[in-house]
Amino acid sequence: GEPFSAEDVAYTFNKLVEVGSAVKWGADVQQFLSKATATDATTTVFDFKVPAPRFFEFVAYKFDIGVYIVPKHIFEGQDWATFPHGDLAAGQPVTTSPWQLVFNEPEQKVMDRRDSWWGEAAGVAPMPQMLRHVYLPAPPEQGLATGIISNEYDIATGLQPATFGTVFDGNEKVITWTGQEEPFGNVDWWPHSLYLNNEKPPYDDKNVRWAISYYLDREQIIDVGWSGASEPSTLFLPNYPGLQPYIEAAQPLLEQYPITAFDRDKGDELLTAKGWTKNDDGMWQDETGTQIELEIISFFDFTGVGPVIVEQLRRAGIQATYSEPPNFFTRFSEGDYTGGLFGHGGSYSPDIYYSLRLYQSASTKIPGGHLVNFSRWKNAEYDALVDQLYGTSPTDTAAVMDIWMKCMALWVPDNPDIQISQGLHRLPMNTTYWTGWPDAENPYVNPAHFHLTWPLVMHNLTKATPT
Repeated sequence: GEPFSAEDVAYTFNKLVEVGSAVKWGADVQQFLSKATATDATTTVFDFKVPAPRFFEFVAYKFDIGVYIVPKHIFEGQDWATFPHGDLAAGQPVTTSPWQLVFNEPEQKVMDRRDSWWGEAAGVAPMPQMLRHVYLPAPPEQGLATGIISNEYDIATGLQPATFGTVFDGNEKVITWTGQEEPFGNVDWWPHSLYLNNEKPPYDDKNVRWAISYYLDREQIIDVGWSGASEPSTLFLPNYPGLQPYIEAAQPLLEQYPITAFDRDKGDELLTAKGWTKNDDGMWQDETGTQIELEIISFFDFTGVGPVIVEQLRRAGIQATYSEPPNFFTRFSEGDYTGGLFGHGGSYSPDIYYSLRLYQSASTKIPGGHLVNFSRWKNAEYDALVDQLYGTSPTDTAAVMDIWMKCMALWVPDNPDIQISQGLHRLPMNTTYWTGWPDAENPYVNPAHFHLTWPLVMHNLTKATPT
């Protein structure tokens, strides 16, 4: 193959500047980067339009975000929005990893370890011990549990908390981030919300969003939907130590605007003030007599939570439904939804920029999955403040906090999406054949096999000693 070089790096970023929002991360790069130049085989110089102290952290891999560096000799001349880079016969996709994709169909994806890898010779890391890595489609909950109990799976997509007792009884070799103790996982960077599409009436009205929020009992959602193995989210931030100063600073504002309060009477007051009334069935109807409906969609992460939220809303008079359509991710990312259960992939360190970026207007229709404005809330003053923050050094904590508070003064009263609970990755990991999984005692990385940091786990797993 062709050697990886600074030319690939420069080409990647210059193309992102060119295509912008047509592809993931293009708008972010286009907004701040003027050009990238390869000055030699190992050096790329970036020229920015404005100060960009966060740029290199932004492009680095963490959780499931990061900018993919593409091979110039393959992508040049291709339409980036449609090019699959998946011709297995031609050795694609081309990467710098010790793995080669050898089979790629809906029923499974198979990666084989290469015979040699440049990283081992360079001292980056030893070769992984496993020879083959197989991804299978995730079956429903019962199938996941059966597969991990029977040693068919080494790791599985997250399980509902109530399922873990059965799994541990069936296979003592299965662990989680917290061993075999609650909450059976690690706090993810992905706190959960009930998203309401701010572009669709009546949920474009903040008073309706506030009413929906008042109708939700978060403690009951956690007790029933998560079997108690979670905690409420105060804001759209994960409960990480580095972010606590921002949550604490916002407390006076949150006391004035209690965005997680459960108070049906206040919700009723807001809807009555709009001229809405309840019909003979006790369901809200608008001033024209049309019954208010809320279709909530999501995916298997929220199987236990969705029905609880629907029941709470129905008891308050909102005709809500819950489903998990196969095209959920497409519908949600394109704004083809009214209500959706999803999370926030924003900040994870003391730098609050990435969470504030989630609500900028510019990111509304960007393809991808994170740092995107799913709620479709728009506020020009907020947009300008977040742009100002981008050029502010994260070490200037006073200036950063000032911008944060100004943003919250705009965001909190509007309540763009309804905060529910912290997100946890509850991934069962099987030590029958492989050990060295990340956990609370050995937290070298989070264990999500769908994150870009998963190769770190593959390099750390070692073959289990037979017992």
